[in-house]
Amino acid sequence: MKLLTRYVIREHVGPLLFSLSAMTSLLMLQYVARQLANLAGKGLPWAAIGQFFVLSLPFTIAMTMPMAVLMATLYAFGRLAAEREITALKASGVRVRSLMAPVLLCAFLLSLLMVWFNDQVLPAANHRLRVLQSDIARTKPTLALREQVLNPLSEQFFMRVARVDAGTNRITDVIVYDLRGGPERKTIYADSGLFSVARNGQDLQLQLFDGFAQEFSRGDARRLQRSFFKTQTVKIGGVSQGFERSTGDTYKGERELTVCEMHRRYAGDAREFMRFREEYISNLARLEGSATVRAPRTRPAKDPLSTFYCEMFLGRVAGLLLPKTAKAQPPVQRPPVQQPPVQQPPVQQPPVQQQPPVVPPTPPGTPRPGDTLRPAGGVTPAPATPAPATPPVDPAAAAAQQAAQAAAQQAAQAAAMQAQQAAGALPGGLPMVTTPADSAQRADSLRADSVARGLIGPAAAPPPPATPVDTMQVLRSAVEGSRTQLLVSREGLDSLAVEIHKKFALSFACFVFVLFGPPIALRFPRGGVGVTIGVSIVVFGLYYICLMGGESMAEKGRLPAWLAMWIANVIFTVAGVVFLWRIERTTDGSRGGGLRDWWANRKANKALATELAARAGGAA
Repeated sequence: MKLLTRYVIREHVGPLLFSLSAMTSLLMLQYVARQLANLAGKGLPWAAIGQFFVLSLPFTIAMTMPMAVLMATLYAFGRLAAEREITALKASGVRVRSLMAPVLLCAFLLSLLMVWFNDQVLPAANHRLRVLQSDIARTKPTLALREQVLNPLSEQFFMRVARVDAGTNRITDVIVYDLRGGPERKTIYADSGLFSVARNGQDLQLQLFDGFAQEFSRGDARRLQRSFFKTQTVKIGGVSQGFERSTGDTYKGERELTVCEMHRRYAGDAREFMRFREEYISNLARLEGSATVRAPRTRPAKDPLSTFYCEMFLGRVAGLLLPKTAKAQPPVQRPPVQQPPVQQPPVQQPPVQQQPPVVPPTPPGTPRPGDTLRPAGGVTPAPATPAPATPPVDPAAAAAQQAAQAAAQQAAQAAAMQAQQAAGALPGGLPMVTTPADSAQRADSLRADSVARGLIGPAAAPPPPATPVDTMQVLRSAVEGSRTQLLVSREGLDSLAVEIHKKFALSFACFVFVLFGPPIALRFPRGGVGVTIGVSIVVFGLYYICLMGGESMAEKGRLPAWLAMWIANVIFTVAGVVFLWRIERTTDGSRGGGLRDWWANRKANKALATELAARAGGAA
């Protein structure tokens, strides 16, 4: 390594470590201040509190590392420019991009390290931190009674005391509200008392002196019962609960998954999304009656970045680094040896005796399959439709029922013939001319007379009309259901893609800021630490706004995940290249100064432009 390369890298190491520790400490203090209310007063062991802060560090480092790199780059190149070292190097023929080359290489290696950190360390720390926070939230604090305040000892037990003696655990002027009995709630008034925690550390024993208890009588809410006592002991369970660690929590959220785990989950969710999308398009096309409908854009079956990282990069690296496992060769398949079949004598079986099927008797006049009944009019009726299969019945009962039905039909036919002979002819033997309405009325009267005599049963009531089905309403319901499923699936899929690209975008922000920082530092060489911190905060604030805005738009489906997460890196990379090109065009490496010099130079240029414009107008 050249002397100049080692010198430039050494100039960056100190500011990088200082800025990283300073920014991490500031963010950790802010995080601790927000979480202090959940930790204080719960009697947590020191190991749990220390583990809480240690597990909070990876997320903080992932956010502060790019900003620390930017601050270190601004400070190092700003100091080189302020001490005229950049001018001397330029005079020796060394360009700014040559000075930036070793720093860019180190930033690229640091970005690869941050990819591993964000992929392996950060998800594991987030998962353990979430489990630890759940365990801390379930921990109930040690009992601490406050004076002249209603102390909730449990969800249904409250106590108010006038004075508490911390040395003897004695309380005076005690009022206890016991709501554990439901409607039979109890109120206890005592002159004094003693409280102590049971040996298990969770239950409270309360001993009261010289008081009375009043409660509603059982079964009568209008009657109040009062009882006096000299000494009464009340036990309250579950007042305090110690810290217990969970060991069986295997659920992981999106920020608790590695890139490859999110890659596998993304592939499954993408299949579900495409199925819901096709179902939604089909239902909407049927509803609108059009072949062209609007639907959310398609998503790739696999995320390209995670596919490259998990299947190509890690697969090849694992194949090169891990030892190869020897696999046993499968056994050689040989063709089976064919043998002649063994001749066996045929087995003689007695023939099966076929018996004719038993046909149940049918009533007279009932057509059988294959028969054709021709009425007197010469019209051949259509074959009767076979009745559905019925369960087997007793043959004797079936024969008796069929005989009764035959007798009833014969009697009905005889009665109908008599009525027709009595009313169907005029004097002189001429037939009566009837209309279809008269025939229908006569048939109804004959059926009613037969029903009254008990010869035939009443006619079955017609079935109620079927309710018409609203096809459009069914289609609308199907479209709404498929739309809801599609939106839920799309949000989950886009959120996974955002998390995948965010890990890589934040990691390579270190490389982007090294490319963007030196031109800014050379533009204000005498700005000092103030310019370094101010520019770093402004730049990282803009970068963070672009990142969060892109994440929000990607989760709403307005932008692809890769564009939303990488657009900030692209913008700052282009800006850094443009600024570097402008710096390379100048011959002096220490141009400009602080913000005051920049503002004075701007005012002078503006005044000069105004004067030149006035002279040009006077000459004209």
